[in-house]
Amino acid sequence: MSKKNAFLIIFHLFCWIIVALPSVIFVPQRIQYDAVMYLIRLCFPAFMCVIFYLNYFWLAPRCIISSRRKNVYIVINAFVITILAICMQFMMDYIHIREMEAGWTPPQHERFTKMSVFLSLTIRNGCSFAFSAAVGTLLCLAMKWQKAEAARREMEIQKTEAELKNLRNQINPHFLLNTLNSRPLKRLLSTSIQ
Repeated sequence: MSKKNAFLIIFHLFCWIIVALPSVIFVPQRIQYDAVMYLIRLCFPAFMCVIFYLNYFWLAPRCIISSRRKNVYIVINAFVITILAICMQFMMDYIHIREMEAGWTPPQHERFTKMSVFLSLTIRNGCSFAFSAAVGTLLCLAMKWQKAEAARREMEIQKTEAELKNLRNQINPHFLLNTLNSRPLKRLLSTSIQ
């Protein structure tokens, strides 16, 4: 494994740890959380990670870069994001039920129904997941562009080297011919023959 790949892996791990930490750190202090509740709270960053790498490794290279099927890319992303956003909201509802059983009372909003809160939070989760998909796609496209740019620069260097080699090969015969045709060499050859 090259140093660049090792650095990328460490960088990705560091970023995902930073994304996951607030889910575990910022919990209500009065409630005893068990392992299941912590795992459910970690589902949000885990779902973001799944969507990111789904786009980074699979959707962007296959649907955008190689075949340019943007409709397939949009449909698959919309489907996965919708399913995961709804699942996330059901998991968060489960956590809120467990927190209320432990004595925590969430702020009440009289003008909002349970369904409108559910929909607004699902849309919020969907937007966060869509952002993760966009970052994964853009990072994949940036890496592809960087590789193409490096290959273009390498081809340009090889072209320049080939041109220089061609010029050197053209100069060498002329140099020899000019040397043989020079006046001092002609005098030397004519005096040695006589």
